[in-house]
Amino acid sequence: MRGHCRTRRPGGRMADDHAGPWTDWELTGPDRVKRARWLSQAIAWETASLIWIGAESVLSLWAARRHGGMALSAFGIDSAIELLSGLCLLARLVWEWRRPKDARAVGVLPVERATAVVVGACLLVLALWIAWGAGAVTALRSRSSPSALGLAVAAVSSLLTPWLAGAKRRLGRQLDSAALRADAACTLTCAFMAWLLLGGQALQRVGGWWWVDPLASAAICVLILHEAWESLEAGLWRRHGHGHGHGVV
Repeated sequence: MRGHCRTRRPGGRMADDHAGPWTDWELTGPDRVKRARWLSQAIAWETASLIWIGAESVLSLWAARRHGGMALSAFGIDSAIELLSGLCLLARLVWEWRRPKDARAVGVLPVERATAVVVGACLLVLALWIAWGAGAVTALRSRSSPSALGLAVAAVSSLLTPWLAGAKRRLGRQLDSAALRADAACTLTCAFMAWLLLGGQALQRVGGWWWVDPLASAAICVLILHEAWESLEAGLWRRHGHGHGHGVV
């Protein structure tokens, strides 16, 4: 189901479907109910995601501090950046959900665009951090040896975060929210990092392939930079949705 619904201009004429929900015209009654339901679901999923990401960040950084390891440190900092991005997004969702009249009067577009810029900036910082970590590992040819706690956190994250990311991306399409889709990309990046940590450990122990981790990290950076550009473009330049569900506002 497409997230942007038909809207009614002053005078009764229906607006173009491609105008999206963040126009200056009000949504119809049934569309408001659907949008409120989607917003409520998005807030619930985002809250659950933030609870896990917060715990993941604290546990990972604590384990990295005690036992060392560049990969585990990168995993924890990745979670901290995602936590900041998610908090900004949650504030934006709660604002529209609790103050729908204000959202219709002021328009959701300025808030959505500002949130998209913040999330895009967080993705950009995340990509730079991963690139720096991969470069350091390559230069030092270091092999990470995370603790049992770090590996357990990564294992749980590898299963949980794809599920959270999928739910947020679906709701992002229904709400036509570039910020929510970009935040889903942040959450999916966490899964990629967990898979890298676990897979890198397995390959290091079996074949001594220390270079697998930085090589895969470079590939992930390309994906993150693409998502960062989509989010920043949606926040800074695009005005209307195009219905294709990729970084539009």
